[in-house]
Amino acid sequence: MPVNLDVSISNNIAVVRCRGRIVFGEEADELRRVILGLLKETEGIVLDFAWVEYIDSSGVGVLVASLISARNRGAEIKLAALGYRVGHVLRTAKVDGLFEIYESAADAIKSFHSRPGNNQKVSGKTSSAPHPLCPPIPCRAGAESRAREREKSRRSRSGKRIGHRKA
Repeated sequence: MPVNLDVSISNNIAVVRCRGRIVFGEEADELRRVILGLLKETEGIVLDFAWVEYIDSSGVGVLVASLISARNRGAEIKLAALGYRVGHVLRTAKVDGLFEIYESAADAIKSFHSRPGNNQKVSGKTSSAPHPLCPPIPCRAGAESRAREREKSRRSRSGKRIGHRKA
């Protein structure tokens, strides 16, 4: 079954109601084309998946690539009304945490108006959430101390005394 995409735009937010299957081939290509076109016109996109039967890895790839394109342009993509199968595929692929997911398209639309930008008030302080596509920077101090511990362990097994000076 081909994917059917119904687009409506209001207050600079596009709602894309998807119906059918988002799978490798024309279906995933069409969704990508529509999203990229909307990113030129709007600041926010809600993908309403209430009528999506299935999404495969190609469809997931389109979602992630579109999210990156949106963030590079200062826009947002939010998902709404995920069915069990679509939600399961996104959780299995471990990309569900990249997106804001809402119970309905109306809730997703409201979220665009409820908070400015990505900054959120947390106990009186403004904080910016880390970018979910950027991995944390590893701590070198921890790696160096683990290396020292391994070296100590290796030396102690070889019979050499560690940490003692000759008098």
